This record gives sequence, C-alpha cells and structure tokens, in this order.
Amino acid sequence: MTPAQLATLKTDIQGQGSLTAAVASADWPTVANFYNADSATLVWLPSVSIDTLKGAIDWTTTPVAGGNGGFQMLSAGARDAYSSLTQGSMVDATQVNIRNGFASIFPSNIALALQAVAQRLATRLELLFSSGGPPVVSSVFGYRISPDEVQKAMGK
Repeated sequence: MTPAQLATLKTDIQGQGSLTAAVASADWPTVANFYNADSATLVWLPSVSIDTLKGAIDWTTTPVAGGNGGFQMLSAGARDAYSSLTQGSMVDATQVNIRNGFASIFPSNIALALQAVAQRLATRLELLFSSGGPPVVSSVFGYRISPDEVQKAMGK
C-alpha cells in the first residue's frame, strides 16, 4: 500500500470504535481480519469470464420474467454488439461503458442477471478505497491487508 493509503487506513482504524481494544493491545491480526472481512456493499469485478456471462444469459426463445424473450429474440444488431463486447476471454465490469453496453443490448431481466454475476460483496478494505456505487469500484480490488501493514499504518 502507498503511504497515502496507509494514512487513510490509519485514520479509518482510529475511527472504528470496535477496534479500540485491538489497537490498544497492538493486536494487528484482529485489525487486518476486520478489514479483510466482507462489508454489506457490492463491488464490481474487474474480470468476469465470458463463460460466467454466458451462464447468466437466457438463451431460449421462451418468454421469461417481464415478458422478455431470450438471446435469440434480440435484434441482429444487439447480438453483434454482444459479440463485440465479449471478444476476449474476460470483461471488465468496473467499466461503465461495458455495463451500459449490456444494459442497452439486453432486456432488463437479462441485464440484471449479467450485473449479478459481475459483482460480489466488497471487503471493508476494498470499500474504504472505493468510488461510485453501490456497487462500488475499488482501487484495491482483491487486495488483502497483512497485520504487518496494519502495524506500519499505525506507526508502531
């Protein structure tokens, strides 16, 4: 973590009443575990496999929730746009234009299913260094803080 991130973390630790005893006793593993635990806020995934997206799409022509048909009911242009967005093996759901693309291609029920597989609960650390949302985009997505880094942040 950068010095600025460590300073932000220190300020946040000092504001967490539930960590007062852990900080007083220099129990850095407890503090690290607190920040590595899930929050109640969703975070966008920077890497969603195309296979995961395929699993979330209704591929049938049968009407589904809300009266919308499946993938085959889309216009040729919408199907082409989907093919363009999924050229690689992964999609970056942190990118607004990618999320907007799926929302403009698919009926709402399928767009919501795609959104659901492109997010998960953020850790408290990810949430601390996030923007937007919810769901948020985190600049430290997937990072787990160590007790040594917590100690460094606290200057002890």
